[in-house]
Amino acid sequence: MHRIAEKSPHSIAMAKLMINNGQDASLDTALMLEQLAFATLFSTEDMHEGGDAFLNKRRPVYRGV
Repeated sequence: MHRIAEKSPHSIAMAKLMINNGQDASLDTALMLEQLAFATLFSTEDMHEGGDAFLNKRRPVYRGV
């Protein structure tokens, strides 16, 4: 549970949304949802924080923006 709570709030919310709405979706709909999730998450500051933290070998500090 603590490992999940350390992740970006946007990523957690998007994962829950995909699980709840994509489980019974057709393949076309599921792929569209995945593409939407990726585009949405890729534009967040938390995505840049995660990459920067990885490159600098430090723990990320996600702010939910």
